[in-house]
Amino acid sequence: MRAVLGWVLVYVAIAAAALGANPLRGETVGPFDLLGSYPGWNPGLAVAEVRHAERSDVLDFFLPTWIEARTQLHEGHLPLWNPLRAGGAPALFDPINALLTPPFAIFAMVPDPATGFYLAILFCLVTCGLGMHFLARRYCGHAASLFAGMTFMLSGFVTAWLFWPHVFTAMWIPWLLLAVDRYIDRKTFVAVVPIALATALMFLGGFPFVVAIGMGAVLTWAVVKSVAEQFSDVVPNVFGVAAGMALGLALVAIPLLGLVDTLRSVDISYRNFGSPLNFRDHVELLSRPWAQKEPHVESNMYVGMCALAAALLGLFAIGGRSRHRTLAWIGIAFTASGALLTFGLLPREIGAHIPVLSNNAWNRCILLLDLGLILLAAVGVDRLQLRLRPRMVAIATLAVLVSIQAIDLGEHFRRFNGPTPKALFFPVSSELASLKRQVRPFQYVGQDSASYVLSGTLGAAGLAEWYAHSLRSEPLRVMLGRMAQDPFTTPTATQINLDRYRWDSNLLDAAGLCYAVSTGMQRRWPVLVQPAGKQKVALPAINGALVRQPVEIPAAAGIPALAVRLAIYGQDRVDGDVRVRLYDPAADRPLGDWLQLPASRVRDNQLVLFQYPAPLEVAAGKYELQLQYSPGPMARKLTAWTLVDQGGQLHVDATSHVGALDHIVYHDRSAGSVLVPIVASDQVLVAENPGCARGPYFVASSMPVEPRKWPDATRLHSYLPHRFEIAVDAPASGYVVVPMRYSNGWSAKVDGRPVSMRLVEGVMPAIPVSAGRSLIAVAYRPPLLLAGVLISLVALLVAGLATWLSRSGGKGSGGTGSTGMQPPSRYHSPAAPVPSA
Repeated sequence: MRAVLGWVLVYVAIAAAALGANPLRGETVGPFDLLGSYPGWNPGLAVAEVRHAERSDVLDFFLPTWIEARTQLHEGHLPLWNPLRAGGAPALFDPINALLTPPFAIFAMVPDPATGFYLAILFCLVTCGLGMHFLARRYCGHAASLFAGMTFMLSGFVTAWLFWPHVFTAMWIPWLLLAVDRYIDRKTFVAVVPIALATALMFLGGFPFVVAIGMGAVLTWAVVKSVAEQFSDVVPNVFGVAAGMALGLALVAIPLLGLVDTLRSVDISYRNFGSPLNFRDHVELLSRPWAQKEPHVESNMYVGMCALAAALLGLFAIGGRSRHRTLAWIGIAFTASGALLTFGLLPREIGAHIPVLSNNAWNRCILLLDLGLILLAAVGVDRLQLRLRPRMVAIATLAVLVSIQAIDLGEHFRRFNGPTPKALFFPVSSELASLKRQVRPFQYVGQDSASYVLSGTLGAAGLAEWYAHSLRSEPLRVMLGRMAQDPFTTPTATQINLDRYRWDSNLLDAAGLCYAVSTGMQRRWPVLVQPAGKQKVALPAINGALVRQPVEIPAAAGIPALAVRLAIYGQDRVDGDVRVRLYDPAADRPLGDWLQLPASRVRDNQLVLFQYPAPLEVAAGKYELQLQYSPGPMARKLTAWTLVDQGGQLHVDATSHVGALDHIVYHDRSAGSVLVPIVASDQVLVAENPGCARGPYFVASSMPVEPRKWPDATRLHSYLPHRFEIAVDAPASGYVVVPMRYSNGWSAKVDGRPVSMRLVEGVMPAIPVSAGRSLIAVAYRPPLLLAGVLISLVALLVAGLATWLSRSGGKGSGGTGSTGMQPPSRYHSPAAPVPSA
């Protein structure tokens, strides 16, 4: 146990050094630099430099869910339901939220959430490293095991997906493989129990496709190890391993059934399968020069140059009789199957008929590719150690090798992850805090994505958003599409400015979308001119060029601002200046002065707002929007996006291009009849939609919905996210509509009598009531809860019985010992001779 504790401390030190954050000095880890690059979350305008821009899902989905669940736990009740995300969603027993995991437990228990998140991520890295270390240690020495553990901890897959459930799932795969290896060596029924526990933890990590990868790796391990060591044991070993995994899934039957219900109720037809990577163009990403040049989340597979060299050396073990041979063949099987899927070498016609592969991105199998290379590398390092003499030369060589690997992977790791100030961990402005106190249950906020990243981030401030990042049913997608103009950035995410919401829509009122937030310096006006295309193509770099876009103003108007969507090629920051203006080509004169901004204000692929000091009065007619970028000393590239499916032409200097700039011309006609500003500070704008529902409301029939016709007919009597009561004084028979997303598991009773609910727009529950007074009780219980509890209890009984029988029969000390961390005969099988020095 002392040795185990020593290795725990070693991996804690490696993980802490890799993360580089010091919580005692006001630092944490996470993509909060991306959050701080938006003025709504950083209203002081000290714009943060973004380490890596491809991390928004953590901010608009994952962390807001964790923060809300943490809040509910601190308030004294289980977070069964999250009322903030997309009209509401299952929480605790939906595994994609990863709420039943050790990382979330750490996050929830630590008083400071920023520090809690740091410790949760530290735990993930240490778990990755220790699991791979102990797995490799069954076949290799200490140095090779350390090399393997550190490499997996900082591997391409873990580095890229560190803050996602991908890693919360993947970190248990080495532990599951360790349990499988022990089971095959010991061949006792009790050895199935660790397989079950590791399978359960892996499933609760929250990413189903990584669970499938892990289960595939387990079956591959069982088959290859059995063939390499005792072919006649293939069938019983595979059966025992499969039984262990089935027992593990039974232990987590409640969230498993919850996941099944979720997948049945949402539309996932948009999900493509196959891989965007190919062997010819992307295998080079395993090599340092190309990996450093293309640090993208979806393609990061780097395991270090030393690991690649050691993996080649490990291939020479396949012909021997040592236990190295077993591990080398397993590594080859993992590498080959991982490459087959990662690089799209498996024909799509075959993958289309395999359930797991037919609706998932195969490039996530980078995890399997990395695992295979790391196992081969462990064999290679151990073979090198066995052949180096004298002993001090071997120690010195391995120390240098491990140090080079640590420096190499650590540098690559920091391109994705590193310290960020705690002050950027969802800093809630006083205006948002005031709005949170004002908002009632079942009221929602529309955010300006130019100010607050993608929709969903406001959930971290306790504000509900219909457009938050979420899996959506087809009726929900249709309803949201009617409430705003072209709102969807992806099938699950939304990036939408305030002017695209249809604030005069009765449906928007009925859904309870009551407030709008933006930054004070970027207040939104009605749109006067905007091309409506969807097929976007970037112009070549426009450094020093004049871009001219024809613009037709349909009627005389005062123009307060212009906006253009710019791109900076994934760079963190550019210097120089960007400017725009309107120009009258017929009169050959500009309309007003240039509107100029420092290029450092440009965010990649975002609309950039240029505001006039006072509205520019323009007559109806045909004009040009002119755009220029003057680079600074850094000479960084900048360009603009065009919409090529709109026809027309624009010019870059003398060169014409098909399409139209992705731009907006605003006008200053007051929108006060729709949105009423209630907070208009210099930094944050909060406006109210006065016609929206104030919570559950009465209607004479479920269609049409008029939420303010009988404002005094309903009153929220009591409220918890998963259980609430509505007092009703209905003027006639009708329905009480609750502005939320219905999910299986919700039920309603009127005066204690169960009633069936109808759905408004196929989304919002409508509860039938009779004229007069009544009390509605609405409650959520996870679907199939009773079945899940019974299955889990049976699984616990089986696991407990196996453990008791093993201990009472004295079989617990067989095989490799109680810890399973020592190899059966150092590096070699008992039947094989140990090579002499």
